[in-house]
Amino acid sequence: MEFKNIHIGSLIKDEVKKQKMSYASFAKEIGIKRQNADSKIFNNESLDANLLKAVSKVLNFNFFQYYEPIGIVANECNKENYISNNIIEVKAQLMYKIGGETKEETLFITLERKDVTN
Repeated sequence: MEFKNIHIGSLIKDEVKKQKMSYASFAKEIGIKRQNADSKIFNNESLDANLLKAVSKVLNFNFFQYYEPIGIVANECNKENYISNNIIEVKAQLMYKIGGETKEETLFITLERKDVTN
């Protein structure tokens, strides 16, 4: 299976320009100094998932869409809490490829259910 090579830093820089956001305000929003934006983000082919999540939030743009998922497995991890408090907790294993490297993340999602029937 072939995967498209991407340079996520360039894509982020393009989106910052497109939104007419200054590099300084972008850097401040994600919690880094302006002078570090090039070395930590714009010049990198890949980014840590948490940093990419912060960038996606600041720019209101899902940069994860550029990575083809291998698969997602989600399961309920706290049935008792779900039944008694109308809350469901889901643990999801997300595997994705960045270039030729496979990455794996664990996501914990908590949802409040309003239409639960026992």
